[in-house]
Amino acid sequence: MSDEQPRHIFLGRVNPERYNWNIMDHSDLVTTDGLLKIRFSLRHSQLCIDVRGRFSGTALDLKNVVADLARSFVDSVGYAFGAALTLDIVSYIDPDGEFSVLNSAFDGIRETEEINNDAITLLVNSALTSSAVRSALADMREAILEPDRTGAACYRAIEAMRQLYVRGEDSGKDRARSWASLRGVTGVPEADLRWLEQLAVPRRHGALMDVSSEERLLALRIGR
Repeated sequence: MSDEQPRHIFLGRVNPERYNWNIMDHSDLVTTDGLLKIRFSLRHSQLCIDVRGRFSGTALDLKNVVADLARSFVDSVGYAFGAALTLDIVSYIDPDGEFSVLNSAFDGIRETEEINNDAITLLVNSALTSSAVRSALADMREAILEPDRTGAACYRAIEAMRQLYVRGEDSGKDRARSWASLRGVTGVPEADLRWLEQLAVPRRHGALMDVSSEERLLALRIGR
């Protein structure tokens, strides 16, 4: 792959940042499809991801691909040091040199632009008193942060909330009734839940899969 290939730069930080993580450059790492060459450089907990190659998808799709690969790099470093490290990719420089800051929020999933403080208060109170709600909120956070786990995390969040409607044993007719109650309260069509389940199950069983930005957006909307 020549130096004339388009160059994309992603910048981020590895947390806990205060430990000043430093790792020698890992260069010439090629993706499984052979289309991208990636170099990771970690200095003082700041990660530079240099990507060269042609990518047919959108910039957001590329960010998702790079984020998955970069988290694998960070997970490898964390495993070697016996540490739990997290990655926050914060900015992007495109092949034309344009700089942009990446938002940790997922555009398009909020119902309104205005933040309803009463709704937040109700949600916080529910989370403080219900382990199911706490679990669902944590799953939705993971769904936003981890592109390849979006479907599985969203479906797990829904399964956590379903526990609130279980009466009796979580099996057979009681289980079916809990799903019916959840759909009745939330208004989510059964077809949407079936679609999300199909997206989630392979990843839950360890299968590696690519999830498009459109699929992620739909999964997050169903999960909310």
